[in-house]
Amino acid sequence: ASDAKVDDLQREAEQQVMRLLALRQPVAIDLRGILAALKIAAGIERIADYAKNVAKRSVSLAELPTVQPVYSIPHMGRAALAMLKDVLDAYNANDAAKAMDVWNRDETLDDIYTGLFRELLTYMMEDARNITSCTHLLFIAKNLERIGDHCTNIAENVYFIVTGRHPGGERPKGGDFDNGFFYL
Repeated sequence: ASDAKVDDLQREAEQQVMRLLALRQPVAIDLRGILAALKIAAGIERIADYAKNVAKRSVSLAELPTVQPVYSIPHMGRAALAMLKDVLDAYNANDAAKAMDVWNRDETLDDIYTGLFRELLTYMMEDARNITSCTHLLFIAKNLERIGDHCTNIAENVYFIVTGRHPGGERPKGGDFDNGFFYL
């Protein structure tokens, strides 16, 4: 139900950015901060969309028989929520080190997703009655994994605001679905 409010807040942030750019003509660190804030607002809006999708799937899942992997989802949700809290704290404190800590934790969330994906496939192959529940769980897990990806994007923007550079090296990615076939 709160998704529409987040959408409105993103539009408000966009309007404020346009106003600042037009009236103040910021340069250097001010410009970096304003443009990064615009990207961060978009990332938060997407996170809200994924949270809405998790909520919808959870309602459907509550009406189905429980399958064992349902107990792995809260762990993944807590990890994604911790990343979001920490990256927003890093933004508020202009803390590049904390942002990089979140950036590096995405790999752990990816690994949890990969393990859960395999576990859910096993449950579906063992008993076809599990397919519907496991499919909902797969989508919930993928939404949580994508929340982690957006937290990583926000972390990159925080790092950029503070340092004026983008994080060096490859973005850490867990899992081993290299061919992309298994990504939902």
